[in-house]
Amino acid sequence: MADALCHALESEGIRVWIAPRDVDPGMPYARCIIEAIHASALMMLVFSGATNDSEHVAREVELAARAKKPLLPVRVETVEPHPELMYFLGRAHWLDIVPPGTRQEQARVIAAVRKLLHRSAAGGRASTTPQAGSGAQQPHAVSPPPPPPQSPPDAVAREVRERPVMQTPVVPAVSVVPEAPLMPLEAADDAREDELEATGGAGEGGVEVGRGEVRGAQVLLGAGSAEVGDARATDAGAAGVTAGGVSGAAVRAGVEASVDAAGAVGPTQVVPRRGRRTLLWAGAAVVTLGAGAGLAVSLGKAREREAQRVALVKQQEQERQEAEIALATQAAKEAAQKRAVADAAAAKVRGTLQGADVAAMDAAMAEFASIAPEDERLASLRGLVQVAKDRIAEEAKLARMAEEARNLKLQRDAEEARQAAAKKKADEEAAAKKAAAESAILGLRQALTKNDLDVIDRALRVAELTAGNDPRMTELRKQALSARAQLEQAAADRAAQAKLRKDADEAREKAEASAEANRFSDAAVQFGDAAKKYEVIQDVAMQADCVERQARYSALLDQYETASDLYGEAARLYKRLGDVEAEADALYEQGASKNPLINDRGAWSEALKLLEQAGELHARIGDNVGVAAGLRRRGDFSRPDKNPDGSWATAIELYRLAAKAWDKISNDTMRAAAIADQAYCTRPDNNPDGSWAEAIKLYQNVLLLHEKGGHDGLRAHGHEYLAECMRPDKNPDGQWTKASDHYAQALQLDSSEERWQDKLTKARRLHYHAFCLIEGDSRKMTPQARQLFERAAVLWEKVNDTKSAEASRSWIR
Repeated sequence: MADALCHALESEGIRVWIAPRDVDPGMPYARCIIEAIHASALMMLVFSGATNDSEHVAREVELAARAKKPLLPVRVETVEPHPELMYFLGRAHWLDIVPPGTRQEQARVIAAVRKLLHRSAAGGRASTTPQAGSGAQQPHAVSPPPPPPQSPPDAVAREVRERPVMQTPVVPAVSVVPEAPLMPLEAADDAREDELEATGGAGEGGVEVGRGEVRGAQVLLGAGSAEVGDARATDAGAAGVTAGGVSGAAVRAGVEASVDAAGAVGPTQVVPRRGRRTLLWAGAAVVTLGAGAGLAVSLGKAREREAQRVALVKQQEQERQEAEIALATQAAKEAAQKRAVADAAAAKVRGTLQGADVAAMDAAMAEFASIAPEDERLASLRGLVQVAKDRIAEEAKLARMAEEARNLKLQRDAEEARQAAAKKKADEEAAAKKAAAESAILGLRQALTKNDLDVIDRALRVAELTAGNDPRMTELRKQALSARAQLEQAAADRAAQAKLRKDADEAREKAEASAEANRFSDAAVQFGDAAKKYEVIQDVAMQADCVERQARYSALLDQYETASDLYGEAARLYKRLGDVEAEADALYEQGASKNPLINDRGAWSEALKLLEQAGELHARIGDNVGVAAGLRRRGDFSRPDKNPDGSWATAIELYRLAAKAWDKISNDTMRAAAIADQAYCTRPDNNPDGSWAEAIKLYQNVLLLHEKGGHDGLRAHGHEYLAECMRPDKNPDGQWTKASDHYAQALQLDSSEERWQDKLTKARRLHYHAFCLIEGDSRKMTPQARQLFERAAVLWEKVNDTKSAEASRSWIR
């Protein structure tokens, strides 16, 4: 059945790719199928029980679905598809031709294929994909996507700052003589961490020694002043240091010296600068100089114990002297203390006289009398207290009188303020009522400008409450009632419109369900009913869609005249919408439906006129694919072998223009097809005014294009066409040898014998190859020719063409 449909489609000029006929010899089978699927405009699946059980078919359908190719399932047996096929074919429209094989069913398939091809071409304006059956082209390579960016590792910023170690060329000069340290420096102990205070004079470097700290065997003396002065230029030998009987001299960096103090402490050395300090080593001691001008001296344990003994003797002597002085001054201190207490009590009494607290005056006076009862100041202070009490009583009387007067005035002021506030409140309430009334009236007027019933009702209620007595409300009430009536009517109209739309949508869904179930007659009627309902609600777009689909299913029912009228109606509706592309498609389908070969009431002139109008619209919107397809279809309708009123010259010109249009959009396969049609119209065995030389030239161009595309099946057809044009029984200027060579090349390029069509084509090529061999050799039967005739006869018999088989064997006999 698939071979018969392939033959029917190719007889209508639709190129078909089918395996294994069109699989390139020597190429991987699967690769050729994948390339063909990607290069084709659609896939037609001839569905039967064998198809349903084939794993290869399921893979090919999946490949087509991934490549987003249109699928046309054609069911030739009453079989439900397996789930893996239904997954990809569930949404596709199925075409049932059970029982298969009739001319009417084949016409339905051809019509469906043409429609899908046109839709596919219109959907990919800039695509170079060939139509169904075209030669397989290599798909464009697709670069793989770049790998996802990797997250960089966490960066840990660490800033390590180290102060550079610098050599100090000269130690600042310091000369310090501590006056009275709290403890001798010799008293330092390894196991103690004490602090001591020391003061001293400024040295030549302008530094004063202040606070010191004992840490183990080290004594740190810090500078009391941050101003060191510019001691860098001071001669190191002039810098004397005296601390607790230890003296020494500063030296330059790297030079050893000695420090003298009751014996040598050890070598002295200036060490590198650390931070803002310079360290001066004196034996095991560290002298810190620099910005802080510090000093550290480490003494031996023996000197520390001696310093402790001397300090203890001095401390005992000092304590004895202090005890004697204390006994002498104790009596004087006690007398002075009593006098100071009495003075304080008297001062406290005087302090209360300036205030207004009588109880505080009495308490202070009683305290003074108890502390100093014989003091001469007691009587004087009592008199002063009484005077203060009299003053306080007089001030209180005057204050009461002033308070009474103030209260009376405050009462009068409060009453006046109350009356003023009441008047202000009344005025504000009146103004608020007036403002609310104005706002309500303004809100009602604004609401009347809106098409919202709820807004108008709310505004009217507010206006009635706040401005019901306003003279303007009479007219506004009338306007509100009128607007309410109009909105209620509009709401009713919308509800009715919504019901009509719902009915139309339901009718359309019902029609789509019928179409899905392949009830094309019901679908056509139901789409027509839906179109009428959409017309009532003035939805032109949905009306046009339903009319176009009604036309489509009418064409599937072979009601071509009805389909033509409906396509014309759809074109008019699309024109109203301004959809030029859809209008052009509808005119194209209307012209195709006017084909007298399928429409008994069709007319070639009407069909050509409609196709020409469609082509003009395609050209207007820059639809080059539509223009090229339309030119080729017009060429088909202008051929005298189809149209009695046609003209070979017109058809040739139209095919030439179609080839030019396909060349413009770089579609070599369709361009080759148009040139082949042009060559067909140029052959003298078809066109009395034709030219074999011109036909041969055109077929050679076709062959070059097919060789460029790399499709061996189409190249084989090109060689066969050239062989026919070079046979002397057709072309007086032909040569049997050249014709034989082209038949041989056609057989070499296409050696498939799987399909019925393959056997038929190969048998024809074998027969005429042998015929050309014996004609070119003075009709002498050669072994090669005999073998070719025998192979042709076997293939004729396989396709049940006994007449042709007998003709081939007659040459052998």
